[in-house]
Amino acid sequence: MADPQFNVSHGINLIVGAELFSILLLAEKISFNDNLPVLQKTTLQYKVPTSTPAQITCLVSILGSLVTQVKRFWKVEDFDHGKTFTAEEQLCEAQFAKTHTRNAEGRYVVRLPDRQEMVPLIGETWSMAARRLTAVEKRFRNENALHTSYVQFMDENQQLGHMEKIKTPVALPQFFLHHHAIHRLDSSTTNIRVVFNG
Repeated sequence: MADPQFNVSHGINLIVGAELFSILLLAEKISFNDNLPVLQKTTLQYKVPTSTPAQITCLVSILGSLVTQVKRFWKVEDFDHGKTFTAEEQLCEAQFAKTHTRNAEGRYVVRLPDRQEMVPLIGETWSMAARRLTAVEKRFRNENALHTSYVQFMDENQQLGHMEKIKTPVALPQFFLHHHAIHRLDSSTTNIRVVFNG
């Protein structure tokens, strides 16, 4: 055998790259029996593969040296080392640190960040939301099953704290999110899907 002390564990003398592996293999094999390893002939003499191969991790690089590749890998993985945040990212980070909490179920709750300079661009959304609600209510008069399912959905969202009733008029600026239902009688799970149109 090429290594007279192949049965003694010691340091690695040589790593053969994947691009050379197929060149080194030769066709000749020696099998002893089912319970023993097979000797595989290579240009470097015989190698002994295990009879039940363990999980093998193989990394192939054809660009640059291994040292350079490993340095680049750790640089990518260490993403926040020395990173500078923009002013907007710093505001988001500070807002998250100030407002995040954990609820009774262990979920994180955090306010959405807002940009005060964008608030005037929201515009007037009340009249559009009111028109859409009127259209949905008109549809309810003709479809009782839809009305019942829709009310159940809205009640559930109110109980979960996802929405709340408001008193009109409200102080502006506010964004009113209008909604409507898609009613699918052929659905196997639920026959209503409420769409919030932002």
